[in-house]
Amino acid sequence: MKKYRGLIILDADETLWSFKWHELTWATVLEPPLKIVSRDEIVDKNGVILFLRPGTREFLEKSAENNFLLSMASHNDWEPNVVTILELLDIKKYFYRPQVDWRPKDQQVDDILKILEKEKIEIPRDRVFFLDDRKINLDVVKQRFPRVNCLLITPNIRLYPEAWKWIMRREESLS
Repeated sequence: MKKYRGLIILDADETLWSFKWHELTWATVLEPPLKIVSRDEIVDKNGVILFLRPGTREFLEKSAENNFLLSMASHNDWEPNVVTILELLDIKKYFYRPQVDWRPKDQQVDDILKILEKEKIEIPRDRVFFLDDRKINLDVVKQRFPRVNCLLITPNIRLYPEAWKWIMRREESLS
């Protein structure tokens, strides 16, 4: 059984990625076909550009290198867009058992934790980090799982280095 340093659960829209020139809220509304524009950008049929937020790729790489298990809790439809986005951006490999659907975030987090338990992957709740751009989602998760560490991702907070430093400080305080 592999031991992990902790679990990081990430939201997708406005946490991992964002959109250029449009007020979109969900990757689900992008219109296929989706095409890769650059290493960190995808365009849909209507010219809407989805891009990895600055620091995202570095955050994913740093998390994997430092033995954190990553998963996803996102309000979207898994198919066709989210899975396609993850594959086109070559980041699907980072996410273990992502929960991508329209259930409340606490239910998505609960399912991730139950899957880990079932698969005998033991990660204490205080070593679980949930990052989302919507405070209401953080509040719902925190209410159900008070020991889970929650961070609000704002337009000014990048996953790397800001969120990474926050996780390292939180983890250090647990030791």
